[in-house]
Amino acid sequence: MNQRSALSTTARLEVAAGRLPALDGLRGLAVLAIVLRHWWESIFSLAWDRQDWLHGPLAPLLAATAWVHLLFVLSGFVLTGSLERSRGAGNLVQYAVRRFFRLYPPFLCAAFFTWMVSALYSGSPAGSGVTNWVRMIVAIRPDFVTLLSSLLLPGTAAGLLPMGWSLTIEVVFSALLPLMCLLARRLHWSALFGGALLALWIPGSPGELLNTRGLFLCSADFAFGIGLWLERERLARLLQGRNLVAGLIGVVGVFLIGWPTAARWAIHLPTSVAFLTLGSVALMVAAEHCAPLRRGLECRPLLFTGRVSYSLYLLHIPVLFLLAPRIVRDGGTAGEAVLLLALLLAISLLLSALSFRWIERPSIELGNRLVHQLAHKLGVAERLSRL
Repeated sequence: MNQRSALSTTARLEVAAGRLPALDGLRGLAVLAIVLRHWWESIFSLAWDRQDWLHGPLAPLLAATAWVHLLFVLSGFVLTGSLERSRGAGNLVQYAVRRFFRLYPPFLCAAFFTWMVSALYSGSPAGSGVTNWVRMIVAIRPDFVTLLSSLLLPGTAAGLLPMGWSLTIEVVFSALLPLMCLLARRLHWSALFGGALLALWIPGSPGELLNTRGLFLCSADFAFGIGLWLERERLARLLQGRNLVAGLIGVVGVFLIGWPTAARWAIHLPTSVAFLTLGSVALMVAAEHCAPLRRGLECRPLLFTGRVSYSLYLLHIPVLFLLAPRIVRDGGTAGEAVLLLALLLAISLLLSALSFRWIERPSIELGNRLVHQLAHKLGVAERLSRL
């Protein structure tokens, strides 16, 4: 067997076994890009023109919404793999338990942590060089009862975690995914795009995704994730040893992700969402089947970031809102911006590593213990979460 065939075979075996190191690295890259965009959005004025950078060559890296769509596609792919490896009512119960303990306890801890840290925000200092977005968030002061009432589902935690809208979508489609997989098996995974097409005729605000219209649009992300899992062997055969082709697919993906932002399109319009979703799919295909890109995504820093990405996604927000008004002063300078970014990444990654060790991992292990008990009572094979 030649080296290229061996690489392709290794990739297929890793997917079949649930090991997806390149996709873990891609997840880490996606969350880092989201952190970078939030840092960018927090700074009011710099030595360079923010808009020129935002709508220029850096558009793919600063397109936070695009990377959220990629996380949705990744979730559809990974969760479909979990569901397809074993079926039946007992396994659906195990799936629900694992998903709850994977998402909810870390979110609760992050929400309470952010609420406590928000007491230290004390508003933006006069003349601070931060944006109105930061000023608005640091002014939020929910009481404890209001906070508790907002935590029934992962979300924005009464406005303290502004990116939490994506967690609500994640929970909704985690619940819908077993039905979507069933339809994909009985019909074809392409039939799942009916919901996304319906969104074109559903009234709703184009400025957000957390409404009926937006949920239908996001269904395309999870539909593509399901399709990528179901067609993974065919894709492996088509792209076996074709690193150049897979690399070009990745280049197209970067273009599609960055174009709506670079072209100043409304990012939540159906056309923009189509670009972002297709770009996410292309990047995932390239990450799996372009050997040089795979090796890059499997470097230790990205694998570490991918491992703690959920905590990083949650915890970088309170760190940013605590630091930004204190570091970026009148007008803002490039030095202040770089210092803010360095501290944001260092502190957020440290907190994320601690959160993974003391919150995420124990939560997953607790879910696994409950799954073990459920599997014994239901008389089905035990399915555990991969840490």
